[in-house]
Amino acid sequence: MNSTTSAPPSRPIPSAEPSGRRDFLKLAGLVAAGAGIGGLGYAGGLAAARMPFGIKVSSFAKPKISYDRILRVTVGLRPHRASGYVLRSEPLDRKTLIHNYGHGGSGWSLSWGTGHLAADEVAKTTEKKIAVVGSGVVGLATARLLQRRGYEVTIYTKSIPPYVTSNFATAVWSPTATLVDEGKFTPAFKVQFSEAARISHRYFQDFIGNPRYGVEYHTNYRARDVPTAPFEPDYIGSDISDLIGESADLPEGATPFKFKHVHRNYGLRFQVPQYLAAQVEDFETFGGKFVIREFKRAEDFDALPEKVVVNCMGLGTKGVFKDDELMPIRGQLTHLVPQPELNYRFSGEGISFNPRADALSCGGSTIPDIWDTTPDKKETTRVIDGLMELVEKRFNLT
Repeated sequence: MNSTTSAPPSRPIPSAEPSGRRDFLKLAGLVAAGAGIGGLGYAGGLAAARMPFGIKVSSFAKPKISYDRILRVTVGLRPHRASGYVLRSEPLDRKTLIHNYGHGGSGWSLSWGTGHLAADEVAKTTEKKIAVVGSGVVGLATARLLQRRGYEVTIYTKSIPPYVTSNFATAVWSPTATLVDEGKFTPAFKVQFSEAARISHRYFQDFIGNPRYGVEYHTNYRARDVPTAPFEPDYIGSDISDLIGESADLPEGATPFKFKHVHRNYGLRFQVPQYLAAQVEDFETFGGKFVIREFKRAEDFDALPEKVVVNCMGLGTKGVFKDDELMPIRGQLTHLVPQPELNYRFSGEGISFNPRADALSCGGSTIPDIWDTTPDKKETTRVIDGLMELVEKRFNLT
């Protein structure tokens, strides 16, 4: 389909070190056990910047990074495939199985787009009762899109939000994050990916302005000492740069960040707990049902009463359908006490912070082929020490 000529999706209906470090090291085991379940010293540079939707940034708050502000540490496993996600239909005995999994760290960004394309596959059948397996951000979007088309949908899942991997995401617009390995995807995949990204971005526009969903535009800064190489024409994402949001390379000294190269953009971000809770509520409000069930074999899919099943399990697909290409990419976030006055996201080399309503989320790790979800004390130390040093030495803020 040509997404530029598609009718826009319908609008969602709203329902009515110091001592701190020593303490952290002592208590890190407790943090790990529970993880499963300033001042305005700079006012220049952006005062007259053009922002989308009337957003204005006139000052920079100083991020408060310290061990005694740690709330929790979470680990998420991104479902990565070198050649990209799987979106296709195939027969499963007397059923139609539609795969929609393997989005890497791009699941939030692509959820509505690949969900839309999966719903197109469902429409090729004559069934009206549909099973969706998995209740992460991809499964929820797919289920809601099917409901909008008039299908009766049941989500079968091992657990529901907030106890899903999607709850451990940074959740900013990043449609290519750990999605593919360069040189491993096909031209056909790139075409489909670009279509899915555009569709998804369009759907997300309908949530903006409704505080219930927590979808909003936010200021992002990426700082480096060396310039970032531009995308080559055949790179994944090279043809959707217009979806990144208004962006600019800023001259040295235009921000309080002491780096030679600073790039700013205003892109989408998602308030994780708020968004997931709203999607769960919408799904149930429109007649959807959750059934708690774990799938370990393909036969478990075949045993479902629905004749059309959409697989949105992510990493769970590896054992069930023997996808040897599917692998985890481990990411860890250390969440600090929320800092509402902090209104920008920052990323340096391998380290970042992202202010959300529920926490100041700090991280920056992408470790391939690690299945362990136990928080790593060394990784938390790397991030917190690194950010404290960064703020002290390379942020011109008081």
